[in-house]
Amino acid sequence: MAIKAGGLPLVSGAPLWLAAHGWSYVPAALVSFYVVVALYRLMVPVASQERTARAAPASDTDEPPTPRSARQEERVFLSETVTIGFLVSLCENKTTVQAHKAALPYYGKWFRFKGPIDDVATLRNITLVRLTHDDGLISVEIEDQPSLADVLHIGEVITVIGRIRMIGSTGLHLEKGEIEAR
Repeated sequence: MAIKAGGLPLVSGAPLWLAAHGWSYVPAALVSFYVVVALYRLMVPVASQERTARAAPASDTDEPPTPRSARQEERVFLSETVTIGFLVSLCENKTTVQAHKAALPYYGKWFRFKGPIDDVATLRNITLVRLTHDDGLISVEIEDQPSLADVLHIGEVITVIGRIRMIGSTGLHLEKGEIEAR
């Protein structure tokens, strides 16, 4: 007696479970699953574009909307009374989570600092300038100015501005940095 699947004889050596009645539906199930996933992938980008279009406010002018990267972001500077010592003290004797919560109101704000250069490094299009202070180190990311690494020197006093990205018990890290004065 030959084993048959779908009315046709199976090749000798094929496992017996393959001849079970339920396995004949597996190809149809796989094709159905593929169709559902393909339709989902086609529909998701359309849905996200519709959400973006609905979220964008209508403009009264004929100007096309300005991309976010091209807009001049508003710079909110911390008061000069907010010192590095104060910011670092927010994180002392705290876990990383507690320190992050304590310093959260200061993230994204702009900070101005004048001090001596401790080190300069480059990584791709970013120049990382590290400044020293009695209360901690300040690292500043300056984008698209790789030639700065050749002209800045250890001990040189500069004034930098940047947006606070991280505050820790050893200092702070500024992004979108600029050198205001040398």
